[in-house]
Amino acid sequence: MTFRLDRQRLLQLAALEEQADCDIEAGFELGQEAGAYIANVQKYVNQKKFIGMLKEELSELLSPEDIAAIATEL
Repeated sequence: MTFRLDRQRLLQLAALEEQADCDIEAGFELGQEAGAYIANVQKYVNQKKFIGMLKEELSELLSPEDIAAIATEL
């Protein structure tokens, strides 16, 4: 399953967000706990799966070595 959006759908979603006059933004709202979450994120991320996901999405743009370096840095 891929989560790629084409340009037309992305523009449609941006227009809906603009119409709603809010920032929809997906993800956790961690507020003041964001720092603690980020500091402990390695406990929650499966590195192999993360690299696999990055390769699936970025392999046409970056080498496997670059993708692994990005995953390690993140």
